[in-house]
This record gives sequence, structure tokens and C-alpha cells, in this order.
Amino acid sequence: MAEITQKHELTEVVCALWFDSASNLWDSTFFGKFYERIEPLGYDSKQEQKGYQVQFEIKSDQGEPKPTNQASEIGSRMVFRNTKMQYAIIMAENFISFHKLAPYKNWESLMKEQVVPGMREYIDIGLGNNIRQVQSLYLNKYTLSNEDTLSNYFKFIPSVQDFGTGKESNLIFQSQYQLEPNLLQEIRLNSILNPATNSHDIFLQCSCYSNPSNNQNWLTLCKDAHDQNNLTFKKITKN
Repeated sequence: MAEITQKHELTEVVCALWFDSASNLWDSTFFGKFYERIEPLGYDSKQEQKGYQVQFEIKSDQGEPKPTNQASEIGSRMVFRNTKMQYAIIMAENFISFHKLAPYKNWESLMKEQVVPGMREYIDIGLGNNIRQVQSLYLNKYTLSNEDTLSNYFKFIPSVQDFGTGKESNLIFQSQYQLEPNLLQEIRLNSILNPATNSHDIFLQCSCYSNPSNNQNWLTLCKDAHDQNNLTFKKITKN
């Protein structure tokens, strides 16, 4: 079953995984080892990007693990691309993410055709021990005429007509929800005006993080994060 409508065709979908640093010995030779494994899967290029690493942090106010996210400017990462399938994999120390650019079919296809085969090779080279956090991320960009309104696309955005006569000029929205037992949901929405084209670009990030609360494996955490993220996306968007 399709997860999205044509009105909300996603520009990118991401599944990201973080692992415990103490459980995974790391050096830069793993980039080459992993590329050798995924070349037969259709990945035809790689590009190193220095100076950036995505990391995770688990915080707690009451002794319970709570997922959060952060980034730091250390280490390096490698981007592997499958240009035919519009796939990308980003790999860094204790981190790997799988990216599918449009057209996106559904999560089941992403897992079966990209994530599971990629994780199989990642684990086979000795990485992927002790999962700490998983992220499911939907990215989208909408270009709307200035006569169109965000309330036609999103359920939680009021119409300008609710306030009087006028037009929308700007939007910045960010919200975060801690969901039991082990999920963190984030929604970010912002707009950029394009006066030359009488339009505005809308950027949406709908993301859910999951961390182990009962020794779940990475597959279960991926499903938990995706199912909640997909539910949230459907709740906030209009068909």
C-alpha cells in the first residue's frame, strides 16, 4: 500500500542507525571494505566528506533513557551512491544511513531492496554491534504560488482567512514529542519566499527516533521509528 499521495510525494526518505562506540572497533579502512561489498549491489561511486559526523546522545531527566539527536564536527564520512536506483549510503564511525531519493515507493521496498542488503554487508565486515538509536526521516519540498495556502497541505496550519484578509508571508515551525516507551518525534517546517517567481518554497522534515528500551534489534527499532513517523506524517498532511 502506498504511504503517500501524489500531493505529498517525498523528495527523500532516510533510515539512519547509530551504534555503541565501545562495541565497534573502527578505522578508515572500513570505508574501502564496505565499498567492495556493496559494489555488486549497484553502488558505483564514493565520496569522502571530512569534518562532519552525526552522533547521538541519550539523556534522561528521571533515570530513563530518552533519545535525542546531535551533530559534531569531528571525524569523516563516506557517501556511496547507486545512481541508477537513486540510492545513497552515508557511513561514519558508529553510524550508517540509507537514503532513497524520489521516486519513493514504500518503506517495505526500501528495507528489502536497500537497507537489509546494505546492513548485511555492514555487519559482515565486523560493524553494527550494539544498536543505540535509529531514525526514520521524511524530507519534502513544496513550491507553492503565493496565492496557494499551507492550510491546503497541512492540517495543523490555520488559514489566513481565519484571521482576516491577507496572505501568508512566512512560516517557521518546530515541534518535538517524547512518546512512550522509546520514541522521539520531530516536525520541522519552514518557508522561503521567492519574490521573483511569486512563489514560496516549503521545506518539511518529519522524523522519529527510537532507542532500545527492551533489547530490541535494529530491525525492530527501524520498524518502530518508521511506523510512528509514517503515522505522524499522515496525521499532519492533507490528501
